Amino acid sequence: TSISDAGLWKVRFKPENFLVWDTGDEIAGLVHINGDEVSTLGVLPLHRNKGLGGKLLRFALQEIRRRGFKEARLTVAAQNDQALGLYR
Repeated sequence: TSISDAGLWKVRFKPENFLVWDTGDEIAGLVHINGDEVSTLGVLPLHRNKGLGGKLLRFALQEIRRRGFKEARLTVAAQNDQALGLYR
């Protein structure tokens, strides 16, 4: 990765749109919001099935509301059973 490639990442992604769960040792999960959309939500395998995904989702929805949106959007692959279970 060149220095210019790293700069492109900073321009494209705004840090204020990423919410992370930091255990102190590592980032256990993150969620990315883009306007009224939850565009990415991920939790490391070691930290799954402990309620962290739900907490990140709730925090993202609160942040979307705080930013003035009345509704939020979310897209998930139909075959992603684990994600579908979280979002229901």
